[in-house]
Amino acid sequence: MESPPSFDLWARHRGTSLTDAVKWTMKLRSCSLADAMRYVLPVRNREHGWVQLYFDLGWLEAQEFLSAPLPDFVEPGSAVLLDHDSYTTPERCRGRCDAHRIYLYREGGSCPVCDGDYMLTTRGGFRTAVRTSRRY
Repeated sequence: MESPPSFDLWARHRGTSLTDAVKWTMKLRSCSLADAMRYVLPVRNREHGWVQLYFDLGWLEAQEFLSAPLPDFVEPGSAVLLDHDSYTTPERCRGRCDAHRIYLYREGGSCPVCDGDYMLTTRGGFRTAVRTSRRY
Protein backbone atom coordinates (compact mmCIF):
# COMPACT_ATOMS: atom_id res chain seq x y z
CA MET A 1 0.00 0.00 0.00
CA GLU A 2 1.48 3.35 -0.98
CA SER A 3 1.72 6.25 1.44
CA PRO A 4 -0.87 8.99 1.18
CA PRO A 5 0.49 12.28 -0.16
CA SER A 6 2.09 14.93 1.98
CA PHE A 7 2.62 18.54 0.87
CA ASP A 8 5.38 20.93 -0.15
CA LEU A 9 5.09 24.69 0.36
CA TRP A 10 6.42 26.97 -2.40
CA ALA A 11 6.43 30.76 -2.75
CA ARG A 12 7.57 33.28 -5.37
CA HIS A 13 11.01 34.72 -4.76
CA ARG A 14 11.25 38.50 -4.45
CA GLY A 15 14.15 40.04 -6.39
CA THR A 16 17.04 38.52 -8.29
CA SER A 17 19.45 37.29 -5.58
CA LEU A 18 18.76 33.97 -3.93
CA THR A 19 21.43 34.45 -1.25
CA ASP A 20 18.87 34.97 1.52
CA ALA A 21 16.95 31.88 0.43
CA VAL A 22 20.14 29.79 0.51
CA LYS A 23 21.05 31.04 4.01
CA TRP A 24 17.50 30.43 5.26
CA THR A 25 17.52 26.90 3.79
CA MET A 26 20.87 26.11 5.43
CA LYS A 27 19.45 27.08 8.81
CA LEU A 28 16.08 25.34 8.36
CA ARG A 29 17.46 22.06 7.05
CA SER A 30 20.74 22.13 9.01
CA CYS A 31 22.59 21.46 5.80
CA SER A 32 25.78 22.56 4.09
CA LEU A 33 26.05 25.50 1.70
CA ALA A 34 26.35 23.08 -1.23
CA ASP A 35 23.19 21.20 -0.24
CA ALA A 36 21.24 24.42 0.34
CA MET A 37 22.29 25.68 -3.09
CA ARG A 38 21.14 22.40 -4.63
CA TYR A 39 17.69 22.85 -3.03
CA VAL A 40 17.29 26.52 -3.93
CA LEU A 41 19.15 27.14 -7.18
CA PRO A 42 17.92 24.67 -9.79
CA VAL A 43 17.49 26.34 -13.19
CA ARG A 44 13.74 25.69 -13.15
CA ASN A 45 13.43 27.73 -9.93
CA ARG A 46 15.44 30.69 -11.23
CA GLU A 47 13.52 30.79 -14.50
CA HIS A 48 10.09 30.92 -12.90
CA GLY A 49 10.85 32.53 -9.55
CA TRP A 50 9.61 29.76 -7.25
CA VAL A 51 11.43 28.70 -4.08
CA GLN A 52 10.53 25.58 -2.10
CA LEU A 53 10.24 26.65 1.53
CA TYR A 54 9.09 23.45 3.23
CA PHE A 55 8.72 19.86 2.07
CA ASP A 56 6.97 16.66 3.10
CA LEU A 57 4.50 18.41 5.40
CA GLY A 58 1.34 16.97 6.87
CA TRP A 59 -1.88 18.90 6.22
CA LEU A 60 -1.85 20.43 9.73
CA GLU A 61 1.74 21.70 9.41
CA ALA A 62 1.04 22.99 5.90
CA GLN A 63 -1.86 25.08 7.21
CA GLU A 64 0.31 26.50 10.00
CA PHE A 65 3.04 27.53 7.57
CA LEU A 66 0.53 29.01 5.10
CA SER A 67 -0.85 31.28 7.81
CA ALA A 68 2.54 32.19 9.33
CA PRO A 69 4.62 35.14 8.12
CA LEU A 70 6.77 34.21 5.14
CA PRO A 71 10.51 34.87 4.99
CA ASP A 72 11.42 38.34 3.69
CA PHE A 73 12.89 36.96 0.47
CA VAL A 74 9.50 35.80 -0.90
CA GLU A 75 6.50 37.74 -2.19
CA PRO A 76 3.75 38.19 0.42
CA GLY A 77 0.69 36.08 -0.33
CA SER A 78 2.47 33.92 -2.91
CA ALA A 79 2.65 30.69 -0.88
CA VAL A 80 1.02 27.62 -2.42
CA LEU A 81 0.95 23.91 -1.69
CA LEU A 82 1.91 21.08 -4.01
CA ASP A 83 1.26 17.40 -3.66
CA HIS A 84 4.66 16.21 -2.38
CA ASP A 85 4.75 13.38 -4.91
CA SER A 86 4.77 15.83 -7.83
CA TYR A 87 8.49 16.73 -7.60
CA THR A 88 7.96 19.84 -9.68
CA THR A 89 7.32 23.57 -9.40
CA PRO A 90 3.86 25.20 -9.35
CA GLU A 91 4.03 26.55 -12.92
CA ARG A 92 4.47 23.03 -14.30
CA CYS A 93 1.35 21.72 -12.56
CA ARG A 94 -1.66 20.91 -14.71
CA GLY A 95 -4.40 21.28 -12.15
CA ARG A 96 -5.35 23.04 -8.95
CA CYS A 97 -7.83 22.62 -6.13
CA ASP A 98 -8.94 26.16 -5.32
CA ALA A 99 -10.77 25.04 -2.18
CA HIS A 100 -7.52 23.81 -0.62
CA ARG A 101 -4.94 25.89 -2.55
CA ILE A 102 -3.14 22.77 -3.76
CA TYR A 103 -1.44 22.53 -7.15
CA LEU A 104 -1.79 19.10 -8.73
CA TYR A 105 0.83 17.77 -11.12
CA ARG A 106 -1.17 15.06 -12.84
CA GLU A 107 -3.67 16.30 -15.40
CA GLY A 108 -7.12 15.39 -14.22
CA GLY A 109 -5.64 14.51 -10.83
CA SER A 110 -7.87 14.94 -7.85
CA CYS A 111 -7.16 16.82 -4.65
CA PRO A 112 -5.95 14.46 -1.89
CA VAL A 113 -7.83 16.47 0.77
CA CYS A 114 -11.09 16.38 -1.20
CA ASP A 115 -10.53 12.64 -1.70
CA GLY A 116 -9.87 12.07 2.00
CA ASP A 117 -6.48 10.49 1.35
CA TYR A 118 -3.60 12.60 2.69
CA MET A 119 -0.96 12.87 5.37
CA LEU A 120 -2.52 14.66 8.36
CA THR A 121 0.71 15.27 10.28
CA THR A 122 4.41 14.49 10.03
CA ARG A 123 5.31 16.12 13.34
CA GLY A 124 7.70 14.51 15.78
CA GLY A 125 8.80 11.78 13.40
CA PHE A 126 5.34 10.20 13.43
CA ARG A 127 3.30 10.15 10.25
CA THR A 128 -0.47 10.09 10.70
CA ALA A 129 -2.66 9.64 7.64
CA VAL A 130 -6.29 10.31 6.83
CA ARG A 131 -7.72 7.57 4.65
CA THR A 132 -11.43 7.85 3.97
CA SER A 133 -11.12 7.23 0.24
CA ARG A 134 -12.94 4.21 -1.16
CA ARG A 135 -9.76 3.23 -3.01
CA TYR A 136 -8.43 1.42 0.10
